[in-house]
Amino acid sequence: MSQSNHNLICNKVKFTALLREECVKAGWSIERINEDCFLAAQREVISLGKTDMADIFSVSGDEFYGVLRSQYETQGNNILSTHAVLFDWDISDSEFSQLAANYIKQVDDIINNSKFVKMYLNSQ
Repeated sequence: MSQSNHNLICNKVKFTALLREECVKAGWSIERINEDCFLAAQREVISLGKTDMADIFSVSGDEFYGVLRSQYETQGNNILSTHAVLFDWDISDSEFSQLAANYIKQVDDIINNSKFVKMYLNSQ
């Protein structure tokens, strides 16, 4: 394994661990996530008529940038598919934690403002 591949793997592992910490702080679950899993965290989403899972993926990327991605399927579409964040691998741990916390909040806001989740929340 080349040094650049080794560094890339180490960065993904480190930033995924920090991402998981921020997910837990925001109320996301890591209970069903193992270290080899491509998911960082999951959240149960209750909407009008059903319960689904939203996912935040483990940190991915290439040798230039890391990527935060997530998914939540509603009405046959992943409403988070266009909501990804790129970051430089040389970001500090504290800067990444703040970036991750902001990303998770935005993901929660998008989910909570989706049509059927919003209808459910308004009916409570």
